[in-house]
Amino acid sequence: MNGLLIVVSAPSGAGKTTLSKMLMKEFPNLKQSVSHTTRPLRENETHGKDYFFVSKEEFSDMLQRDELLEWATVHGNLYGTSTKYIRKALNNKEDILLDIDVQGVRKLQGQEGIPAIYVFISPSKISTLEKRLSNRPDKDVLDYSQRISNAKDEVKEFGRYDHIIINDDLNQALQCFKKIYLASKTSRLRYASYNEFIDLGDETNTPIKK
Repeated sequence: MNGLLIVVSAPSGAGKTTLSKMLMKEFPNLKQSVSHTTRPLRENETHGKDYFFVSKEEFSDMLQRDELLEWATVHGNLYGTSTKYIRKALNNKEDILLDIDVQGVRKLQGQEGIPAIYVFISPSKISTLEKRLSNRPDKDVLDYSQRISNAKDEVKEFGRYDHIIINDDLNQALQCFKKIYLASKTSRLRYASYNEFIDLGDETNTPIKK
């Protein structure tokens, strides 16, 4: 049984990063996917840990070699997920949390052979996002306006996701996230045969009837 891929999207300010870190702290086998990006490295970020920071030329080369599982332009920067990176982690039975934009989800859902659970995080009011973003110390007026505009478009794509987490209360949202993760781990859809979870001796590996 391979690892589980959890794909998470959210508008800026929805609390996705905070919730993801809290979930991974409780479940050590769940690890953050490290994406490639062309955006500049920020203070306190580490290459290879937070992102693989690459030039636009390097990113373009990866695209031409068809090495990206999905990619998207977000706030003027390129972000992408290495297909090799994800397949290797899942084959090693690691559970992976993949943080991508709605654009990336569209591309990923067009791929075959990599099943995933899709989770969207959002507060119940756009005014909550506006307040959270306005309180950021590094807020840029133009960037702020763009993020609010993007958020209104992103929430309209909720139908692409299996689960919606409303993050008005952080602890309640975390409990929902934990339940989604645990339920996904035990989903019958992850098994093609009962032989994958129980040894019945020398019986033939018989697929489950659907």
